Amino acid sequence: MKSIILAFSLITIAYKARSQTINSVVVVWDSLLCKAGEVSYPPKHFSWLCFQAIPDHKSEYAAMTFSGIKVKYAMRKNNREIQAQIYVVAFMDTTKSWYKYERCGDSTLTHERGHFDLTALAACQLMDTLKQIKFTVENFAPLVRNMHEEYQSKLAIRQGQYDAETNHGTLTLEQKKWLMRIENEVKNFRQHP
Repeated sequence: MKSIILAFSLITIAYKARSQTINSVVVVWDSLLCKAGEVSYPPKHFSWLCFQAIPDHKSEYAAMTFSGIKVKYAMRKNNREIQAQIYVVAFMDTTKSWYKYERCGDSTLTHERGHFDLTALAACQLMDTLKQIKFTVENFAPLVRNMHEEYQSKLAIRQGQYDAETNHGTLTLEQKKWLMRIENEVKNFRQHP
């Protein structure tokens, strides 16, 4: 009988801990999440040197930027309070990004920088969303993972729109419109990166 009571008590304690609200959540931009071969946003120098992979000569495209959002999270109990940290960064993988020297100039580099800027915007939007969520111990990790996946999906859609509407940077007027839109959005998120 004692073991049943003890087991019930442990289950009750575990259940209460899972449904317990996290007292503080800190969401920060962390360039240290990047590993060798990755550049965090904003890059110190954005040039063709950031495109180190061998070009895909079968591809119709002149260049390819491989970028994404990294997220790391942790939770700890400090006395009676539960604290959580979420670290976010937009990165570019220089070992997978490539360009074809004979087909690329300044306008192509500007277009590719737009892809990286869009990645940073999605990362900043993710951070803002994460700051507004009321986390519990139980939903913390699944919610962070779901939000990360959701914003990666939104980013992929937006990157596709950017390429489609600018015809991969070849429609000068549309490219200028997109760059102005991106620049205005980046100004709204200056507090992150």
